[in-house]
Amino acid sequence: MQHGDVNAESSLALVREEIDRIDARILSLLSRRGELALKARDIKEALNLPLYDSNREKALLERLKGLNQGPFSNEAIDGVFREIVRVCRSLEEPLRVAFLGPLGSFSHKASLERFGPSGVYEPMGTIEDVFEAVEHRRVDIGVVPVESSIEGGVTATLDRLVDMKACVVEERILPVELALLGNDTNLDSIREVYSHPQALGQCRQWLLKRLPGASLFSTESTAKASMLVQKRQGAAAVASKLAARLYGLEVIEDHIEDVPFNQTRFFVLAMRPAPQTGNDKTSALVKIKDEPGALFRMLAPFSSRGINLSKIESRPSRSGPFSYVFFLDFAGHALDPDVEKAITEVHSAALWFKVLGSYPKA
Repeated sequence: MQHGDVNAESSLALVREEIDRIDARILSLLSRRGELALKARDIKEALNLPLYDSNREKALLERLKGLNQGPFSNEAIDGVFREIVRVCRSLEEPLRVAFLGPLGSFSHKASLERFGPSGVYEPMGTIEDVFEAVEHRRVDIGVVPVESSIEGGVTATLDRLVDMKACVVEERILPVELALLGNDTNLDSIREVYSHPQALGQCRQWLLKRLPGASLFSTESTAKASMLVQKRQGAAAVASKLAARLYGLEVIEDHIEDVPFNQTRFFVLAMRPAPQTGNDKTSALVKIKDEPGALFRMLAPFSSRGINLSKIESRPSRSGPFSYVFFLDFAGHALDPDVEKAITEVHSAALWFKVLGSYPKA
């Protein structure tokens, strides 16, 4: 061994010793952080405050990324500290999360990506079940799909918002990557395809081109479709690769969605509203009078105050034939002065108005 090699190995040993000392220090600090998380839990319980505060977590992560000077990217810092927060939260009390199941659904995937492996996940049979689990406080959080960037609004969610007793406290955007799953990889043997109607719609052209003779069947979720085809020969499911792993299916084809960068928006539900962050969005429902100029009068208070109205969608109100309620998304928190004035003005002119929640923009 040459002299230069000896020096290099000696330098590497010193670097590794320093890394080991830093790791031990990090572990000690993590333990201390866990102890403080438990103290925070006791204080929040004494004050009757919720254990989960999405805005506190977001502010913490943004502050740390602002302090970051490298060499790690902000994305790396976000990932590391998001997991530290999740683990510390699990010491306080595992977060109970309801989602549209079964396991392996896109709602499950969105929940896992948001709340991590330390959560207690409870799959629900329907979107209605998710709402009820939150409203009856059987869980802390509910996650429901609200719209697809391709297929539009999720009817079951939009309709249930009318009677919702919970609050929208967060929105999540999940890229939708669809795969064709089955018991083997032979595409020619597929005669039946099962999936949620939204997923079937999002890969309609691919299915027409590659499986023109296959019959399409709607299911309650993509995961339910995966469960159905487990014991069916000649059947396939349109679902996520997570579902393939959970249900022991083969990935016949990946990325079969017709439009790249397809995304689904999810609402996170809880019983306590989210506080202001300075970068918020508000969702609301409004029913207006059936008369000339009513829609204009509903929109004018937002326009006159420079409030961006990013979404407006009508839904049958179910209170009478051809009666509609409008779903709105607009910039700002309901407690912001200009937003509060706009809401008051719309409310006074409308038949019915309901704020679903103000929450940090995704």
